[in-house]
Amino acid sequence: MAPPLPVAVIVNPAAHKGGAAKRWSAIEAELSARLGPFKPRVTQAPGHATELARGALAEGARRIVAVGGDGTVNEALNGLLDSSGRLTVADAVLCPVPAGTANELCRALGYLADPRRAYDAAASDTTRAIDLLHVRCAGLDGRPVERFGYLIVSRYVDAWHVMNVAVDPAWRGRGVARALLDKLFELTGDDVERGYTLEVRVSNHIAIHLYESLGFVATGVRRGYYTDNREDALIMWRDPE
Repeated sequence: MAPPLPVAVIVNPAAHKGGAAKRWSAIEAELSARLGPFKPRVTQAPGHATELARGALAEGARRIVAVGGDGTVNEALNGLLDSSGRLTVADAVLCPVPAGTANELCRALGYLADPRRAYDAAASDTTRAIDLLHVRCAGLDGRPVERFGYLIVSRYVDAWHVMNVAVDPAWRGRGVARALLDKLFELTGDDVERGYTLEVRVSNHIAIHLYESLGFVATGVRRGYYTDNREDALIMWRDPE
């Protein structure tokens, strides 16, 4: 068995509107039981997880544990990649631990049903590859930047189901979500048998407007769909082109 990789744990206490800070002591105990003692690297501002991940790699860490929501995980991810989307350190791995609102990557990995799987995976030598999307958008200072991210999409008989479009709050309104979805449409454009469907919070008018501008239409409502506050979800559909 290979020796364990040096670990860095990045924590966003502001995730889930501060809920991550309240849960941190329990999460820390679970991780410490599996990883041994560690000093957490705590984010202080939007984009900080990227800086922390890069610093951790420079200090020799190879296993980057990101505790927070999808935005935190995406920031840490971008700290592991070079401008071409390749890992700056070949044996670096990213381990998401759910502590945010949606946590859709962790949901897709099966961690929300049993959070212990996330803690176990953080200490495991088993890895899993996922596809990344490369987008160009406006940065936090308004200048063009390149970012890497992911969409959580399931393929069904008649549809591509967009499970989550995760954009950190500080990056919203800068074209990231549109670029991710445009890339999805490009990659699946030859599939004329499947349309596209997604759910969105009924209160998220900005996202609804974005989806409508991309050709989605409302087709129904899922009552109490979101587990954090039981908010309804608007079901949206886009026909294949």
